[in-house]
Amino acid sequence: AKEFDGKIEFDVVLIGYTGTDAWVEPAIIDLHAMLMSENIPKVGKAFNGGPCDFCTYRENAGKMLAAQHAKVVPAKGTKMKQKNQVSKDQQLFS
Repeated sequence: AKEFDGKIEFDVVLIGYTGTDAWVEPAIIDLHAMLMSENIPKVGKAFNGGPCDFCTYRENAGKMLAAQHAKVVPAKGTKMKQKNQVSKDQQLFS
């Protein structure tokens, strides 16, 4: 029987792909211009202009955090917030 000896062997196979890399150089130039700019990109737009997965995730996570924050009961001896008062966390994530 073959022994493992802390070594794993794999068969390597190259899979052919026909495509274009014409988008790469303009994307790098645009990315460099954005990084060097004093302006912050708009939230919700991915680099190529589509919806940003990270922004969508952060928006949903912020809503969930705000909802959980609203459910928290204050410790004994602390004041309750008025219902329409918004916390700093809720302002950041809304």
